[in-house]
Amino acid sequence: MDMEKLMANGMIAVMVGLGHDLGLFEALQTLGGKCSSSSLAKETGLNERYVREWLGAMVATEVMEITEAKEYCIMGSLESVLSCSVQGKLLCLFGRQIPAMKQCFKSIEPKGYTMSEFPDFMTFMDKYHKDKYTEEWFQKTIFPTFEFLPDNSTVLDFGCGTGQVSPVLAKKFPSVTFYGIDLCQDAIKYCNDTYHFPNLQFMVSDVDMPADWNDKFDLVMLVDVLHDLSDPAKALTEAKRILKPGGLLYTLDPPVHSDPKLNAGNKYTLHCYIFSLMNCLPSSMAAPPRAGLGAAWGYEDKVKLLEEIGFKIFKEYQTGPNPLPNVVVCTKPR
Repeated sequence: MDMEKLMANGMIAVMVGLGHDLGLFEALQTLGGKCSSSSLAKETGLNERYVREWLGAMVATEVMEITEAKEYCIMGSLESVLSCSVQGKLLCLFGRQIPAMKQCFKSIEPKGYTMSEFPDFMTFMDKYHKDKYTEEWFQKTIFPTFEFLPDNSTVLDFGCGTGQVSPVLAKKFPSVTFYGIDLCQDAIKYCNDTYHFPNLQFMVSDVDMPADWNDKFDLVMLVDVLHDLSDPAKALTEAKRILKPGGLLYTLDPPVHSDPKLNAGNKYTLHCYIFSLMNCLPSSMAAPPRAGLGAAWGYEDKVKLLEEIGFKIFKEYQTGPNPLPNVVVCTKPR
């Protein structure tokens, strides 16, 4: 591997990411794909001298070119640059988290942080998930599990966040009663203020769920949640308690191997490790017992834990970019 080239590309990526984070590429599109430094600064409300320096960097990396009239434009397709806006904005968001991450590395005792400490990141992820969770995504990833539920069933969305999943399901399945729970009070307040379905309610709760919920639910869902938890074993034990005998546990997590050797050279897994290091692992280390799972926890170790808790594997779905199940559905023994 050419490390010098890798690091140079990394620096270019930071500059491109800054352009996305500041809205410079989007403004360039608004201006017709070609503009001067002053017109771009005016469109974005940014300092012209800094805009001009950034444009110079874009020309040096041949992302952009400058005309004789000193107007700047993308070399090639502007759409291809705009399509990378998610990754670009993530670079800047991760940069803001690096001081907290460095403290985790330097701490002798296990340490983490929660995403609520980084509201900009939470806002970004809310939008990302709303864009990702399309009708097609629901059709492939979640709706098939509902075919196995009885009529008038009761479903829990564990770790519902700001409601990317359960409101869609409440609208789709009006005869099903839905509950959404999350530890974050702000997220639950947002849900209660935003979503108003007669078959859906939200409440603040951690992994210790109400004592009167024994054998209450036909389905408990953990959508992209389990690997973030500091005590996943307790969460699964509680899920087993509140499920009816024969009830279903739905878990969705990144489809990666637990053995790092099996992930070598896989670009999707690389992204999982990076995302995990900056967000998922610190979340799983933020409170006792600090399980420290993260997004690269892996399919094999996940199945092992599910079976240790006493669940039986019922169905598995591979709807992600890797040839591994990202959805594992289990049953509580009768």
